[in-house]
This record gives sequence, C-alpha cells and structure tokens, in this order.
Amino acid sequence: MILKAFAKINLGLRILERRPDGFHNLESIFCYINWYDDLIFTPSGQFQFTCSDPSLPTDEGNLVVKAVRLVEETTGKPFSFQIHLEKRIPHGAGLGGGSSDAAAVFRFAMARFPETLYFEKASELAARLGSDLNFFLLPVTQYATGRGTTLSPVDFFIPGWVLTVFPGVPVPTGWAYQQIKPYNLHPLPLNQELPLLKNIRDFSGKLVNDFDAPVSSQKPEILQLKTELAETLPEYLSLSGSGSACFAIYQTKSQAEEAFRIFSAKYPSNLTPPGFKPD
Repeated sequence: MILKAFAKINLGLRILERRPDGFHNLESIFCYINWYDDLIFTPSGQFQFTCSDPSLPTDEGNLVVKAVRLVEETTGKPFSFQIHLEKRIPHGAGLGGGSSDAAAVFRFAMARFPETLYFEKASELAARLGSDLNFFLLPVTQYATGRGTTLSPVDFFIPGWVLTVFPGVPVPTGWAYQQIKPYNLHPLPLNQELPLLKNIRDFSGKLVNDFDAPVSSQKPEILQLKTELAETLPEYLSLSGSGSACFAIYQTKSQAEEAFRIFSAKYPSNLTPPGFKPD
C-alpha cells in the first residue's frame, strides 16, 4: 500500500498568549498543497523503516518510528510492516512534512486495526507527537486554535494558484518562537475573517503570519526569496508556518506557471491549483 502524505501551508498564523504547559495558543487556517511524500507499506516479519533522504534519521528519533511505537503500544500487536519513506517535502520548511508522514502511519493503522485504533484514539496519539499532527488525519481545510490541536473544518479553498518555494535553509521552530512577541488583540477570529475575503487581494492585512517579519529579517535567504517572489507580482505572499518556505498566490494559471518555471530552476518548488483537495 502507498499512502500520500501531503504538506500544508498556514493562511494567517497568530501567536497568542503562552500557555502554562510551555506551548503558545495560536490561531491559523491549515490548507493542503499538492506537495507530498510517499509512504510505502510492505508486509514484513518485523518493522523496518527506510528513507530516500540520507540526512534524516531512521531510528527512534524519526516521527514515523515514534508513530509506529504508539500504534504497537495501543494495539498490543507488533507492527509487521516495512515502511519506506520517499521524501519530497523539504525538511525544516515549515510545511508539516514530518507530521504528515507520522499521520500517514496512523491513517494506515486505523484501516488495519479499526477495533482498537479508531479516529478519536488516533487523534489522541497524534497530539502526543506534535501540535499539527491531528490536521493530517483528515483531508480538509481546518481552523486551528489552542496549541494547534483544536481543529474544526472550514468550507474554504484557496481561490488561486499557490507557488510554494523552499530557500534551502531550515528554521528551528524553537528559535522562531523566541523571535516573536505574542499578541492577543485581534478584532475577529480568523475563521470569521474568511467570509469577508472576497478575492485574493483581500488576504493581505487580514491573513498575517506573526513569524513572517521577525524570522525573515534575520534569515537573509528568506528575505532574498521573498524579494524575488514579490517581483513576479503575486496577489499574496507569505512565510508558511515558522518558515522557511514561502508561498505566493496568483490569480492566473499563466502567471503562476511562469513563476514556477523561474523558481523551480533554483529552489525546491511546488505549484498547487485552485481549490485543491488531497486524494
């Protein structure tokens, strides 16, 4: 069995007050893009994990392996499959690639062990591994609050072509959080802002990523990428998550394809069509 693990971008990302558990409350719209890893599950006498990217760990430090261990703990059964991860989503890009890979293990296990790993239990396990893992259990746009694990579907799809580009420099999440000051005075929740956004041009000023300015200002590679993207005249341009990938949204297919041609020659890049839904 082959499962696709799709990446996500954040439409707006508000970092609110710090929580007693050390995390921050946040607010964001999580949207899928058509950039994905493949996880290949093959029956085996014992669990094995391999990855096409030699720079990534394949031991207990990898989220895929951690997800497998939680599945074994919950079901009480050995995970008798080999998993090969064909890695395409750049590591450290702020696109949720590692989380999506781990969530794919839970999605596979829910189909394999439905009597013990039902959706609510898988959600509980996913939250133990990371703040955004729950999102990747369902193929829909979602409004995220709390530390990112409180999710509710929203009837919204990006109405333009999304070009996502990785500048080649990872941004550690912990470092990124040290660069910002939480701000908790917003007139409307993000999910109430969405109906007011009649076209892509309305996104600017409404959908702001609080990491964008402080992280970009201290990472010249990101600042250079954003400058180059701005020269292609997108309707909207933003950092994704805590970085370092950036995305630009275009109204027309021709403009988006020309920008993709330019940037894919220099950087890992992806182009997602309007209204994209993961399959």
